[in-house]
Amino acid sequence: MIYGLDSKIVGAFLVGLVVVAVSYKASSAEREVTNLNNEDSSIVVVDEAPARTAIEVKDSDNDGIEDWQDQFLTAEPIIIDKNQGEYTPPDTVTGQMSINLMQNFLSTKINGFGPSQEKIVADTVNNLKKEAEYKIYSLRDITISDDSSDEAVRDYGNAMANAILDNATTEKTRSDIEILTDIANKNEVTEEDIKDLEIIARVYKDTLEDTLIIPVPKEFSKEHLDLINVYNALYYDIEGITKIMNDPVVTLLRIKRYKDDMDGLSIALQNMYMVLDKHPYQFSVDDTASLFANFAPNLNRP
Repeated sequence: MIYGLDSKIVGAFLVGLVVVAVSYKASSAEREVTNLNNEDSSIVVVDEAPARTAIEVKDSDNDGIEDWQDQFLTAEPIIIDKNQGEYTPPDTVTGQMSINLMQNFLSTKINGFGPSQEKIVADTVNNLKKEAEYKIYSLRDITISDDSSDEAVRDYGNAMANAILDNATTEKTRSDIEILTDIANKNEVTEEDIKDLEIIARVYKDTLEDTLIIPVPKEFSKEHLDLINVYNALYYDIEGITKIMNDPVVTLLRIKRYKDDMDGLSIALQNMYMVLDKHPYQFSVDDTASLFANFAPNLNRP
């Protein structure tokens, strides 16, 4: 190796070598061309083309089919299954989105006109947002009671707490937060993860259904609807996450909403406590409605 030399000197030296090599190559090529021109360039003329000899064809079994073709023959009839190649449109959001996106791209490319790729992608995203929508419950979906007596309020508070407690799973499973954290940490989804998520989704669904049939004193209608809608949202979120293997686009949409919906659950439970707390004398420590005291806004939490 060369040490201590200026880089410009080394560069000039290498360029010089290249120039010399190219000049030598060009000189050699010129000499070869000259030699070829000096050689005898006479053309050989043939009066008659040589006779052609046919390749022997064998038919050892005398069946009229040449031996080399026998290996391609079969005694089995060839039956074409017309249903084998039948196209089945995808029934997942991921599959439908992929096909629609590709069709729009190709249509624009072939026809030479149409929406830009940016517009196609934007429209696809907007359509996906519709897939993340779900039913929003309103006053028409619940039973409003005109009874606002102390007993009615007490019964309502206990019924709302029982809807939560009665549907709490007794199966040994992790919480939804723990499951999603584990998935993120190990960067994979197992069958156990899916099973645990399905259990939690069912808890939200059952709690929703039990809450829907509880008669609601008019004073509690807003807080009641808030809880119902957040139960419903979390059911769809968790249920959508379980589709991660077969319909990952749905999972992506639901995960994006999950944190906001969990925050909504915390706020809805807190609001339910606050409206029940306006009737402190209707409840005792033995009432299951005391469950909502865990969501008091001034409660010190770790």
